[in-house]
This record gives sequence, C-alpha cells and structure tokens, in this order.
Amino acid sequence: FITVGVGFFAGCYPAFYIAHFNPSRVFKRSAGPGNKTIYISKALVVLQFSISIALIIGTLVVLKQTDYARKTDSGYNHQNKVILPLSHARGYKSRNKLYDFFRAKLLQHPDIVSITASQQLLTEPLRDIWSYVRDEQTLIAENMVNLPTVNIGFDFFEHYQIPLLSGRYFSKQSQDAYVKVPTRNVPVGTGNAVLSRSAAKALGYQPDDAVGQYIKIPFPPGYTK
Repeated sequence: FITVGVGFFAGCYPAFYIAHFNPSRVFKRSAGPGNKTIYISKALVVLQFSISIALIIGTLVVLKQTDYARKTDSGYNHQNKVILPLSHARGYKSRNKLYDFFRAKLLQHPDIVSITASQQLLTEPLRDIWSYVRDEQTLIAENMVNLPTVNIGFDFFEHYQIPLLSGRYFSKQSQDAYVKVPTRNVPVGTGNAVLSRSAAKALGYQPDDAVGQYIKIPFPPGYTK
C-alpha cells in the first residue's frame, strides 16, 4: 500500500504541475538568447534516461541470473531434504558415534528414506583447505596442492544422487574409514577420499587414473593427538 500510494502521489504532482503551463509561453521563454535553463533541463533529461536504462539493464541481468540459478542443473538432488545441525551430547565423546545412534533412530520412521552427514552444506563455500601431495612425490612446498575439503559420512553421494565419473562410493563393507590424524603411537594418518574432477586435475590425474591412487596429507611437525 505504501509503494502504491507513494507512486500515485509522485505521479500526480508533476502531472498537475505541468498541466498549468502554457506551452507557447514556455517555448518562447526557452528560446531566448543566453538562457541556460534549457541546457540544464536537457542535461537532467539525459541523466534521467541514463539512470532508467541502467536500472532496466540491471533488472534484466538479475532476472537472467535468477532464472539461471533456478533452472541450471546443480549436479545433485536437493529436493525433500531436511538439514539438522548435530552438536555434542552428554555421554558421547565422539560425534560419529552420536550420529550413528541418531541416524538409527531416525531411520525407524517410515517416511525417512535416507540419511547422511557432512561437515558443511553443499551450498556453502568450503572453508577447510587441506594440502595434498601425490604418493610418489616428496613432502615439499612445490609439490603441495591446496584443495577445499569437506568431511562426509557414508551414503552421502547416494543420498544426494551425485554420479561418479570413476571409482566407487564410500562403503562400510569396503572398510572405508574416517580420516585419522597422526598420533604418538601411529605417526601416519589414514583415510579414504573421493576427488572431484577439478581436484583430480589439480593433482595431475585424469578421472580414471586417480582411482586407487595414494595421496599424502602433510601435517605440521609435532601435530599429534
């Protein structure tokens, strides 16, 4: 209502104001020598049209971008998904154990088809940047490739219906494990990873060649748990 009211009165005032002008007198006065008013009026008209054209172009660009975001294939299925944050709970020192218990309870509901976990949402910028080195290369700065990394749970790719170019999904049957950082007793960390096409390319692999390869994560000296 405010928008309509303001627009109505903003349009009525100049209309009534201009209606009182005598066109012949206005043109005669404007045509006089040395009259600077006509130049100011022309400049204002050009400025108004320029602003209008810029706003129209900006509106068309926003509409195009919005339409692209709505219709483009995001690469995963985002329909009928409910996101729940999982924090620490009393009696559960490991968040993985808490998730397993929570997941088992939720899957008892007949309307819940699948559940997965991830450190971040797919729509968020990945804030964790890890360094990786190919297995045959030495751990020096020139060989390190920094890649955005997200920790996920089992069934993540199946849950979001993300197709793989090569290899396989994470699987408990294959004894895939979460990444384990080095400890005092075990100085080498282990884990399983699925690379994106761009990550494989950054490490120098083609999608088919990256399957089964080993990559190393250089932790800082003395970094143990």
